[in-house]
Amino acid sequence: MPFEVRMPQLGMNQDSATIVAWLKNVGDKVTEGEAIFEVETDKATMEVEARSEGYLSDIQVELGVDIPVGELIATIVENKKDIVKSTKAPVLTKEDDSKSDGQQKDPIEKEVVAKGNDAPASDDENRTESQKLVSPRPVSEKVLASPKAKVIAAEKGIRVSRLRSLGLSEPIHAADVMSLSVGGQSNLMAVVDDGYFLELVERSDKMDRTEIFISFLHGSWRFLYPQKALSLQIINFDGSVSSSCGSESRKKEASAISISLFDLCETNLFSYGSGRSENILSVSHNNGTFILNFSYNDTDLQLSDATQLINEMAERVGNPIRQLL
Repeated sequence: MPFEVRMPQLGMNQDSATIVAWLKNVGDKVTEGEAIFEVETDKATMEVEARSEGYLSDIQVELGVDIPVGELIATIVENKKDIVKSTKAPVLTKEDDSKSDGQQKDPIEKEVVAKGNDAPASDDENRTESQKLVSPRPVSEKVLASPKAKVIAAEKGIRVSRLRSLGLSEPIHAADVMSLSVGGQSNLMAVVDDGYFLELVERSDKMDRTEIFISFLHGSWRFLYPQKALSLQIINFDGSVSSSCGSESRKKEASAISISLFDLCETNLFSYGSGRSENILSVSHNNGTFILNFSYNDTDLQLSDATQLINEMAERVGNPIRQLL
């Protein structure tokens, strides 16, 4: 009879947790007391051990999803023939990823291939079976990282949301962030006459200056780098960050370059730097000119790319008609 693996209660006040890594795949042999997955709570990340011996079967939850205590996660069956393919795609561990380079298959896939050798299958059947076995892992909006990895990222001045775009595979562990080489910060500045831009804004009460800046930045990026994804945010005066409706979603492109815009035109401030390794364009206004100050991370953008971007942005602010070209 299969043994049910349910989300354990790991703390007195815990009512849910998130699975951040599977240490075993469907079809793998497990022994009692062996760690089979990692969960993250508000306080820590810890391994959960198997309470029965057998084969891991029927994984029913995805990584990064908040799971209530007591909910069924998977089952452990006694016999290999009783293994049920997962309703959710299993996620390979790093060790498994390295094995995949050698074209090794998991036990379930080996069995299906073996059966296919006994009787030829049609292309449609093969395609259907392949779709059952291999399904793409959905990209979660939440970055899957352990609490310790988040702490180390903060110490390095890296936002957790940026770990994904730096090329780290999820779930992200402390060692991954510790070995991460983060480039230094560089600055570029452009000064542009405000005449044409102010004329454009004053023609309509409905035009929002900050959103126009975002539109110009997005247009500049698409013009220069049409094959590269961009994620744009707006920094608010209370320190919060809001996504721009004109930006590329990280769900669509995990490696998108992220740039934040801070509109300082209604203040006496000149520029802004967060002290973090990120990309921020601050725009200020003084004596009939707009001042564009771009603080960017050398890991994300090379000097030539950053120079072209800020120059193109300045061209559009100085001559808004360029946005329509």
